[in-house]
Amino acid sequence: MSIGEGIFYGLVFLGIVYLYIQTRDRWNWKKIVFRLFGAIIGLVLIAVSIDYIFDNFSRKSFIDNQKPKTITGMNGIELGGKISDVIFKTGAIKDKKQEDVYFFPSEDNKRFAIDKESKTVRSIQHICSSNDLTYPNTYSPKINGVKCGDSEFDIFTFYGREKINVFCNKGGSGNLRKYEAVDFGVRYFLVTNKVQVITIHYPDDLKRSGDAVWQKCD
Repeated sequence: MSIGEGIFYGLVFLGIVYLYIQTRDRWNWKKIVFRLFGAIIGLVLIAVSIDYIFDNFSRKSFIDNQKPKTITGMNGIELGGKISDVIFKTGAIKDKKQEDVYFFPSEDNKRFAIDKESKTVRSIQHICSSNDLTYPNTYSPKINGVKCGDSEFDIFTFYGREKINVFCNKGGSGNLRKYEAVDFGVRYFLVTNKVQVITIHYPDDLKRSGDAVWQKCD
């Protein structure tokens, strides 16, 4: 406490004492003190209640945010979006090698595939760039708590091991694996235990998908 604060509190105390001396015969100081303390206790109880409610609300929101959810979009694209609308908003260009695949003109690591009949977005892909891997918190999309550069441990920690199907490449390098959170429509490709590709699908599409290149890891 500074000297100035000490003087201020001292003057306040003396002022209260002086007021009491001057009014003790006219005012019911016992009732005044009782009401004052009652008001203070009431304010404290209100503050504690508000803090308790806010704390529980914040905790519930935090817990809810830590639960995996079905993902319907990434990089500003939503599953089921009309290809004409997506092209209008992003300027997406058709891949010459794959007629049902499109990519962003200035960021070809952001891609999506369409359903040929309905002309709507069927899946969305993000290939991790060097910026995504170097500055993941700034550049990489975070899909259910997992972002570019994260490891198998991060995936299992967020989803739970029982929610993830792990596939190994049959004839390829042993450092490549595919992790599918089928119930949530998310697929991660890891190279040397780091997320390098993230894809979003309809959960039913992942359930039906089969690929001769991949097999469940032992």
